Amino acid sequence: MSLTESLAQAGHLRQQVLDALLEAEGTAAVALETYSAQKMAQLSQSAYKGSDRTEFVLDQFLTAGRIDGQSPLDWYLSQHAELSAQARSQIQSWQQGFLGLFQVMDQRNNLTFEVMNWLTAKRYALGVFPAQSPARPLQVGEVIQGHLVPLDSTLWMFTGPQLRLGKLGEAKLAVVIGSFRQNHGEFLYGDAPDLLAAAWASVERSHQSFMDFFGGPVVTLSGAQLHRQLEDFQAHLAQQQIDASGLDGSKTLQDLSAEAGQSTHEVTSRLAALGLDAQASERLISERSLAQMMRPTLELPPSLRHAPQVTVITDARGGQVFLENYQALCQTLAQIDQTPPDQLQTLAQAYLSDPNFKPFVWQQLAEARPEALEQFLRRGLNQPQFELHRDLASLLAQSWDDLRPQLPETASVPLHLHELFQRAVAKVGAPAASKQSRNKRPSRSKGGFG
Repeated sequence: MSLTESLAQAGHLRQQVLDALLEAEGTAAVALETYSAQKMAQLSQSAYKGSDRTEFVLDQFLTAGRIDGQSPLDWYLSQHAELSAQARSQIQSWQQGFLGLFQVMDQRNNLTFEVMNWLTAKRYALGVFPAQSPARPLQVGEVIQGHLVPLDSTLWMFTGPQLRLGKLGEAKLAVVIGSFRQNHGEFLYGDAPDLLAAAWASVERSHQSFMDFFGGPVVTLSGAQLHRQLEDFQAHLAQQQIDASGLDGSKTLQDLSAEAGQSTHEVTSRLAALGLDAQASERLISERSLAQMMRPTLELPPSLRHAPQVTVITDARGGQVFLENYQALCQTLAQIDQTPPDQLQTLAQAYLSDPNFKPFVWQQLAEARPEALEQFLRRGLNQPQFELHRDLASLLAQSWDDLRPQLPETASVPLHLHELFQRAVAKVGAPAASKQSRNKRPSRSKGGFG
């Protein structure tokens, strides 16, 4: 069977599955409707528009949705015992599908390309229809956001709509990756569960380090004090990394490179590859210690550094969040009986709609002040029968599409992404450096997706 015939056969089979879901009744119809409504709302700011968004959501439902506890693909297989072994095997293989950002690395022939998922640096052989886009054939270097599924043991194919993003410079590519994380965070490392596990583990380590350093999950200080404390915390984490590696954090890169038998020129060349110019590299090599260079990126947003009071809350899955109005809520909880009902109603709506008050903040409050929080929500929502243990999750679900924690921005990222972000920041910052230097120091660059 030719590649074109294989693609046509797989496309026809996938359409049969989609048609069956669209025509289904009962629990399957309810599951699809619920998933679609949720995802369409989530994607309101994404690049998918109109029918493309509808098609994208339906395509994702095949692997990300659930029908009576099973995937829609398994549900379809259970409904169609007459399918051949080959068809069943192909449908089952689609469970391996994932959404990614693919750069075309090479063209093997008219119908086959090598692509790399920028999110994980994994490469795949992609098969395409000869007439899939005759006016816009795939070009080496261009970036495509799409959903990849196995075609056979060696080839993959796109399903659903693809976003053709063109050839991107590093700065624009970094922005696209950040947008992907914001709109499709649940698919961030879809083809690399090891990277996903490592990222979640880094969140837990950061949480525990925060607890050890600050003595608890909640810290409230002035913005200026918290900014200094977080800098100390970052230096503490960096020193822990250095101690674990066996390096001397008091030495400069020049000292360490000399001990390793490397010339300053060799180190400068490596730094240049990360986007630093010669002058910046020379200053980094001779002046900055390794501990400073390796600082983590948790820092107070500039808008809060002069606030009279800021609270930072940490969670083993949610990471850290900064709140300027947390203590005001705590004061209200302590004075429920002295607060007028109309004021409680205004406050309840304001806090529940605040995107910074993530679900884990409410859950921590429920554990720390259950009775006061329950009374606050009963009166603020005018729901006298509200019970915290029974109704809090459903209440939060009205504001949050998914109560499961999404990988926070403070999670570790693969080395290739970290280096991309650093190069992008260096390139974007270079033209503005001369303008800033006369008035103030350039802000320190951040890693990760933040």
